[in-house]
Amino acid sequence: MRSEELAKYGDQFLKLVICYLSAYEVELGPLINNIRIVVNNLKVLNQGEEKSLRGNSDNPVVTSSRKRLEEEYLDFESKMVTTFSVVDDIKEQFFAQQENLSWKNEPRVKELFAAINQIKEEFESIERPVLQIEKKVSTPKAVTPSRRRLQRSFSELPAQRIEVVPVEKDEDPHSSLVKDRRSLDSEAELAPLEFLQD
Repeated sequence: MRSEELAKYGDQFLKLVICYLSAYEVELGPLINNIRIVVNNLKVLNQGEEKSLRGNSDNPVVTSSRKRLEEEYLDFESKMVTTFSVVDDIKEQFFAQQENLSWKNEPRVKELFAAINQIKEEFESIERPVLQIEKKVSTPKAVTPSRRRLQRSFSELPAQRIEVVPVEKDEDPHSSLVKDRRSLDSEAELAPLEFLQD
């Protein structure tokens, strides 16, 4: 925004910033609580302290519960990280424009930034659990011998220059000279493709 626009619309900008920050603060409160609950439940599950989930780690009930909790954790974590990123952008914009504005020391905005920053510090203080679903890395597609041979053959092919010889205006396109010029040496053309028959 230019300074004259800020002077004109400064109050609306300030109200918008307060509105967004207030909404984010309200949203982040329950999210941080949910993160704590899920992390604690994962600890209990991993330590085998929950009576209903005791036994073999291959137990389908345990596996299902762990997967559900880990998916919940990733969902909450993603929402929090995204929200903190948006708040950082708002903060950067707000303080970049501050010098030209009469409301640069608006206490409500400072309170909201401080409250959200406190939630961020609390979030960062929670030890991130080791998630089983993140360990399942898909294996790269196996390269079969024929595929390897195909890749090698293409890389070993020499670069070929194709020259187009246009038909002269006076020439009959069906004449034997033109046909000879257009024909390709079939052996030379098919030689690089022999590897496909292996």
